[in-house]
Amino acid sequence: MQSRTFLRTAAATAFTVLAFTATVRPQGAAPQPERAGTAAKIEVVLSRWQGEKKVSSLPFALYIVAPAPVPGMAPQDNRRWASQNLRMGVDVPIGTVSRTSGASVTAGTASNSTTTTTAQYKNVGTSIDGRLSQTEDGRFSVAITVEDTSMFSSDGNTTQIRIADPMAFRTFTMNNTLTMRDGQTLPFAMATDKVTGDVLKVDVTLTVLK
Repeated sequence: MQSRTFLRTAAATAFTVLAFTATVRPQGAAPQPERAGTAAKIEVVLSRWQGEKKVSSLPFALYIVAPAPVPGMAPQDNRRWASQNLRMGVDVPIGTVSRTSGASVTAGTASNSTTTTTAQYKNVGTSIDGRLSQTEDGRFSVAITVEDTSMFSSDGNTTQIRIADPMAFRTFTMNNTLTMRDGQTLPFAMATDKVTGDVLKVDVTLTVLK
């Protein structure tokens, strides 16, 4: 009698466990399809100011498709990024270097030698690295790194480039990450030139592409 009771109890328990397992993970259930990413344009504008006067404005644009967040995943683990890099510049001649090889002196007489003159260049331009991710509330995390190198002259004229001119270069580097929504424009960075007092500003606009 006790054996039959034990068997009936074990069978009932096994049936309950199987029913619960079928409810939680139904056999043959299709996995939830991954949501499509969102295409967006990130516009980066570098502007230079002298007091209240804007003296230059350089726009750049990155086009990135941000992966969709995974449903049900914790926000701290749900950061999937897409990125794009932009490089725009020109190699400017800044002088020459001469090297002499094969020279030797024997009893006051110099042997034949070869002198090679090589031009030196420095890249002047802008490098932008952008990364984009989106959150479940429809906003975006925008990470931007900007490096800008420009020629410096005391009279402010950098349109005439002559190899004999002594030149200085100024470099601006920044990186930042902000949370933005569609159509929003935010200031990303601002810096003041120690020599001229000019102010360089970086503004970023996020636009979702329909």
